[in-house]
Amino acid sequence: MDYEQAVLRAREELQKEGFGVLTEINVKETMKKKLDVGIG
Repeated sequence: MDYEQAVLRAREELQKEGFGVLTEINVKETMKKKLDVGIG
């Protein structure tokens, strides 16, 4: 499965167990903004 499908599946499975995603961090964007470093 691709990345987007994996994220959706992980969210669904977490929800089944009573968990949820509280926050998301875009590492690529954060590295560029904070350190002016491009990755991937």
